[in-house]
Amino acid sequence: QITQVCEDASTLLSFRAAEIGKGLGAGLERVKEFLERAFEAKYKGLIECYRSRVGPPEEDFSSTWNKKKDEKEKGPTVSFWCMVPGVIVNELCELGVKSLLLASGTLSPMDSFASELRAPFPVRLENPHVIPQENVWAGTFLKGPSNSVSLNSSYRFRDTEQYKNELGLLILRVARVTPDGVLVFFPSYGVMAKCIEFWKMRTSIWSD
Repeated sequence: QITQVCEDASTLLSFRAAEIGKGLGAGLERVKEFLERAFEAKYKGLIECYRSRVGPPEEDFSSTWNKKKDEKEKGPTVSFWCMVPGVIVNELCELGVKSLLLASGTLSPMDSFASELRAPFPVRLENPHVIPQENVWAGTFLKGPSNSVSLNSSYRFRDTEQYKNELGLLILRVARVTPDGVLVFFPSYGVMAKCIEFWKMRTSIWSD
């Protein structure tokens, strides 16, 4: 009944939007979709595969690095995340999908990947790495150049000034001794935006 009310209200607002030339009803439509997904997960016994969250807007592609000047601040959001990819793959199978082709450079080990998707993959192709083993080195930096700040990128520490400053100094030092530049990956666009903003506004790391 709740989803039906949302659908009726969304339809009514859509008609009203057409009359006044403004977009209305999209929010209620998303609420209806959220409720339908939640009830379906409960009915199928898959509710443990989901996590819900109510709070400030999530860090996303509209973070500060590409946010428009006239863009209004978003209010609190309700999120309902599926944490098990196999749930969606099973839904595809229920729709009668005959073949599912996955191609990527980061699928190995394939057994654990297939287990996460909860689906058998009878046909597999795994090619050797294009970079010779002697040209590959993997290591970790526990601390930055000052040797006093731990490079802990967990949610609790990654927004501290000490962490962002130490990370910037480390990247700067590596870039200076690495021919042809470096490629840096961040946990999210939001983390990248906050680090760049700090390096530009609070330090000389960005200009150096």
